[in-house]
Amino acid sequence: MSVPPGTIIVNADDFGQSSTVNRAIIACFDSGLISSATIMANMPGFDEACALAISNQLTGRIGVHLNLTDGWPLLPELQSNPALCDASGRFRRFRSRLLSKSDRAMIAAEVGAQIQRCRAAGLPLTHADSHQHVHNEPMVFRAIQPVLKHLGIRHLRISRNMDSLPVVSSKYVAKLCFNRWVAFHGLRGTDYFGSVENFVHFRSTDRLSGVSIEILTHPSFDQGGTLIDHFDNLPLQDRLARAFCDLRLAGYPCGEIVEPCKVRAA
Repeated sequence: MSVPPGTIIVNADDFGQSSTVNRAIIACFDSGLISSATIMANMPGFDEACALAISNQLTGRIGVHLNLTDGWPLLPELQSNPALCDASGRFRRFRSRLLSKSDRAMIAAEVGAQIQRCRAAGLPLTHADSHQHVHNEPMVFRAIQPVLKHLGIRHLRISRNMDSLPVVSSKYVAKLCFNRWVAFHGLRGTDYFGSVENFVHFRSTDRLSGVSIEILTHPSFDQGGTLIDHFDNLPLQDRLARAFCDLRLAGYPCGEIVEPCKVRAA
């Protein structure tokens, strides 16, 4: 099921990372500031996040935030693999870009376990992305794409393509090639992906019609209770309300009717 042209998705990453992040994401849903979220199956707030998604009738809005860079893997056998985990058994933030067949098999098994844990908790999962965009690494994508297709994940976040990059740059070419690779495997979700700031510029050029867009956020609360994006520690509520004012947001298609939500000004 493709994402229809004109769809605007605002996704909250890191659902399940902590109780604070969970509360912030639910607050964003309640205010109509976001339209979907992706959950981390191996983090301390996972069970609470699942309960909140179910009690708030958000199960049709939740995807999986695949995690190979933070915390401990669900499968114990990965902890002793030095290519993927450190001496304590935690995931490495960075790993070699050249992974062996055995390494890729372990990644595939872990990704499968994370997806299955979400579904066992009552989340059907509408789409996938990854913590710190690890799925953009060619060896990781090579390992996980058969798993995603086998387990019925229809949509995978593309590489960020709303920045202004010179078309002759290596970064532009790498992103273009990755996004075409995702499309070749039938997993491409939206036409564009970027930040709130990317969207504000994109909207000013009057290019919304006829394309689908995903925007990422990282909601949390600071010590004073202000809603922030914990990636840049900047206030989030007014920023989202201004960027998407008067627009209707939607989630990824999931085989059931999900009513779009409308942003309410702060």
